[in-house]
Amino acid sequence: MSRVIKAIYKEGVFKPLEKLNLKDGMMLELEIKENITGKTKGIISKDNIDDIIEEIEGGGFL
Repeated sequence: MSRVIKAIYKEGVFKPLEKLNLKDGMMLELEIKENITGKTKGIISKDNIDDIIEEIEGGGFL
């Protein structure tokens, strides 16, 4: 079975944000992906959003 869940890492433990139907002690494989909003917080502001949109639409973004 494979599925994606969201969890919070706190005090050395991953805490799922939803109820999981897993047996206690079950071995799992985790793939860690940071939330993009945490990485980009503060980069885009109301002051520069129009410039960013214009650059993306003009093809200058890539």
